[in-house]
Amino acid sequence: MAAAGVHGFPAVLTSFVGRAGAVREVAGLLEEYRLVTVTGPGGVGKTRLAGAVARQVAARVADGVWLAGLAPVRDPVRVAPAVAVALGVREQPGMPAAEALMRVLARRQLLVVLDNCEHVIGGAAQLCAGLLAVCDDVRVVATSREPAARVSSRQAC
Repeated sequence: MAAAGVHGFPAVLTSFVGRAGAVREVAGLLEEYRLVTVTGPGGVGKTRLAGAVARQVAARVADGVWLAGLAPVRDPVRVAPAVAVALGVREQPGMPAAEALMRVLARRQLLVVLDNCEHVIGGAAQLCAGLLAVCDDVRVVATSREPAARVSSRQAC
């Protein structure tokens, strides 16, 4: 796992016009809350907003900001392994990926952006709950087409 900076986000090729208020709002929410969910229909710029927030807060996060894209993940059980790969956390023989993530991230200060959670929302919620319970200096921005209110209280993080 590399140090500070922004990891895994695509290069910014165009300006992000008219969204400065939204970037400030999400960055401000991250000051107060360890989990912020950005929801909306496909194509409205959730990922772009999360990337702008990541770039804005990166200097304040010692171990960086990391993008974990969940679009290619089809099974909620594969969320933790996908996030581990995105963060460069090596698989440990006989240890579930979620546990390996928690062990590594428990000693880190970082922001994880879980992008495209809607189709694996239960797995994403379960991972968030575990990470936030064990890793005091980890914050999460989750993007989803699915509002968090539609997740059962058992799954919500």
